[in-house]
Amino acid sequence: MFQLIQSEKAYNLQTNNVFTLGLISKKVTINKIVILKALKALNLEPLEINSQNTYAKNKKKGKKFITVRQERPKKFYVKLAPAKKIDDETIVLINQKIFTPVNSNK
Repeated sequence: MFQLIQSEKAYNLQTNNVFTLGLISKKVTINKIVILKALKALNLEPLEINSQNTYAKNKKKGKKFITVRQERPKKFYVKLAPAKKIDDETIVLINQKIFTPVNSNK
């Protein structure tokens, strides 16, 4: 599942029409081509798509300071034409296009 990342850096990038998408689920492998096809199906022509694998953080927890590995989402930076934009409704449609299972039984 994708979500639109809302941070100070992401808001600054949105002024240049670059939208930041975060991949929440680690169970699936998504690449730029899959995102490109989903955006083209929604009539959004991306000019550029960049991906970033973020590192996992080690956190200390409890009295004995047990180390816990905290995973981070994979990020995709999507640059669109100046008139286009990605909002929460578009994210829902992208998730439906990518993560809806296709029945191969006919």
